[in-house]
Amino acid sequence: MTDEEKFKIMAAQLRKPSGNEGLATADWMSNLNYHIIQETLKILNAGTNDSILEIGMANGYYVKEILERSETIRYTGLDFSELMVFEARKLNARWIEAGRARFVHGDVNTTKFADDTFDKIFTVNTIYFWEEEKSMLQNLGRILKPGGEFIIAFRPKHQSEKFPFTKYGFKQYSLAEAANLLVVNGFNIIDQIENQEPGFDMDGQILNLENNILVAVKS
Repeated sequence: MTDEEKFKIMAAQLRKPSGNEGLATADWMSNLNYHIIQETLKILNAGTNDSILEIGMANGYYVKEILERSETIRYTGLDFSELMVFEARKLNARWIEAGRARFVHGDVNTTKFADDTFDKIFTVNTIYFWEEEKSMLQNLGRILKPGGEFIIAFRPKHQSEKFPFTKYGFKQYSLAEAANLLVVNGFNIIDQIENQEPGFDMDGQILNLENNILVAVKS
């Protein structure tokens, strides 16, 4: 198998994990994304009585960090990978049994949530794979409560474009481009954050990673 074939497979797995390789990809993502997830959860600041939606929760490894903050928090994870929904349900069985978490197989454009359902919606490293962005963001605005926050975290284009697999099916954004995408689709930006992360060892090469986070509310 050539390097390019490997990169294509990696890109497909990052978009929608499946099979045994998908399980390995999810574990790898949990490690690689530790700092961007922690920064996002800090900004999310889940609190009393919050109803929270995460788009693309992968195996749900970090869900416990949200729910442990208050016994009144309710969490929904939405992912279009059947494997990730299965793994997240297995990993978070006790939260499901307690009625505090649910994991839904689907995507934003086809999954029907009621209007004004969620206090906060967040997503980490999914913006690269969004399709029909206009209808997706309109739908997110519909299900977000008045005054609720939409938080997206991602790797900025000047960094992500250096990864060899991102040329296969990734839409890449600068901070300004991602902010504009939200603004033209019905959101106001209330905060923009740029973070430097500690070095990450990827097969003996130390990567100096960055992440960007946008916080928005409905216009």
